[in-house]
Amino acid sequence: MPVAEDKTTLVADNYAYQALNLTKTETAQPENTPVKSLEDSNSLNSNTQNPVSTELVNQQTKTSNTAGKVGFALAIAALFFGHFPVFGEILWLIGFGFSLAGTIKTNNTLAIAGLVISIFVGIVLLSRFL
Repeated sequence: MPVAEDKTTLVADNYAYQALNLTKTETAQPENTPVKSLEDSNSLNSNTQNPVSTELVNQQTKTSNTAGKVGFALAIAALFFGHFPVFGEILWLIGFGFSLAGTIKTNNTLAIAGLVISIFVGIVLLSRFL
């Protein structure tokens, strides 16, 4: 652990120790020198800040809704290419399916937008046959 001239720095984990920038005034403590315990340093530094560095990391997993994104993109494509006889119906059907599948997952905003666009395109495609 690094020791400065007037202070003792205690580090709670290896990552914080590696992140310290050792200057020329700081030296590594020899192996056979006793290390002060946390209780000793807390009693000595009761008027100062706690010298122990604790980092809490809250990992948030990103939940992406790939089916909703694909459904939205295919619904937009079906909106523009829906006037082609077979190609438009295939785009619409696949886009509708992906959008419908994406609505049951989290972060489903694009899936709902794709579903609304797919329903609109479906009405337009069905009105062509009436």
